[in-house]
Amino acid sequence: MDKAVEKAVELFKGRIIPEWYMRLESNYKENWGTTSPSRKKADARQYWTELSLSLLMQPKPDKGMLRTAIEATKVSNKDLHDKLKEKLRILR
Repeated sequence: MDKAVEKAVELFKGRIIPEWYMRLESNYKENWGTTSPSRKKADARQYWTELSLSLLMQPKPDKGMLRTAIEATKVSNKDLHDKLKEKLRILR
């Protein structure tokens, strides 16, 4: 146990470290920055497009998810945004 405390003092030099930092995966540092921000945006846009289309296919989707999808598609896909708003209007 003493070796663990000594190693922690050596690594963090007395700084207070948040709990989430201690729970990171062991290879987190090696994988940092491997995905570009533009790729992350494209992945998010694709996710929200697929989710929005599935919400439109459902006869009675969750209104909270519908509102979230409306906000997510506001800039990226105007046609889908309008269809989602119409679906929400019909559900009210």
